Amino acid sequence: FLDDSGKPITQTPHFYGGCSADDKDEKGCCLNSELIAPGTNLNDFAEGSTCVGNTDESIPWECAVCLGVTNEDTEEAPPPEAPPPPPKKANSDKDVDPKDTKNPPAEAKLFDSSGKSLLNMHCASWRDKASIWDVTKQKRFMAKCMAQDCVQSLEKAGGGCRFMDDNRLCYAYSSAQQWCAEHQSNINCHDGEPDWALPPVGNFKGDQYNTKWVPKNKVPVRNPRDGDDKEYDCTCLKNCTCSKTTCRCVDKETQPVGGADDLKGKRMFKSSSKKGMCGCSCGGVLGQ
Repeated sequence: FLDDSGKPITQTPHFYGGCSADDKDEKGCCLNSELIAPGTNLNDFAEGSTCVGNTDESIPWECAVCLGVTNEDTEEAPPPEAPPPPPKKANSDKDVDPKDTKNPPAEAKLFDSSGKSLLNMHCASWRDKASIWDVTKQKRFMAKCMAQDCVQSLEKAGGGCRFMDDNRLCYAYSSAQQWCAEHQSNINCHDGEPDWALPPVGNFKGDQYNTKWVPKNKVPVRNPRDGDDKEYDCTCLKNCTCSKTTCRCVDKETQPVGGADDLKGKRMFKSSSKKGMCGCSCGGVLGQ
C-alpha cells in the first residue's frame, strides 16, 4: 500500500479483530466475531486493539483475501428456450410455399410481355392511372373494375374470379384462373375463397350466377389530398344494374355483397334481362 506521496505505508489504523470467532460479548464491534453479512456498515466496528477503540496501528497486509456468501442462486441456470418460429405469411385462406416462385408460362396469361398482370379493362386503368386521379375518379373506376370482376365471377365452369394479382384484382383470362387452381401455392396466385368459382377453378356447387365472390374493401386512396378519404369499401348487386336512385335485378329481393352500404335503400325493380350483370359502388360512387 502507498501513501499520497507514493511512499509505502508502514503503519496504518485498523479495525479491531482480536476476538475469537463466535465471541458473543464482542459481536458487533470485533471484525473477527462472525462472518460479515452483505451490506454490513463497517463503520460500526471498532478501530484499534480493543472493542472500545483506540489509536493502535499495525503493518498493512500486502494483499487481502475476502471470503463470503451470496443470497443469489449460484447454480447454473438452464439455457432459455428457443423462441417459436415466425408465422408463415398467409396467402388469403392458405399458407404460401415460399419456394414456389416460378414464373407462370406465357400461355397461362397471368402477365403480359412487360410483366403487368392481365386484368379486366377498368381494373387495369385503375391500377395504372389512379395515382394521377382525384379521389372521386379513383372510386368510380374501382366501382367499374368491381363490376367487371363481379360479372367474371358469374361465368360458367372453367372461368370465374377466384385468383387475383397483388392488388387483389381478378386475372381476366380463364387460362390464368385454371393455372392458379393447379398451382395454388404459387406467389402470383392470391386466393379469394374456393366458393368464388365453380369447379375446376373452385368448389362452388350451386348455380353459376350465385357464386360467393365479394368486392374489395379498405381500398387505399392514392395520393389523398386534405379532406379526402384515406380508404373506402365497395359493394355490388349481382344480376343487377344500378343508377343513382334505382336498381334493376333478376330478383328484386337481391341483397348487396361487400362492406359498403351504398346500394341499400335504392328502389328495386325486377328485370330478367340483368342476368349475369352487376351494379357496383365504391366509397359512395357508382361505377357509371
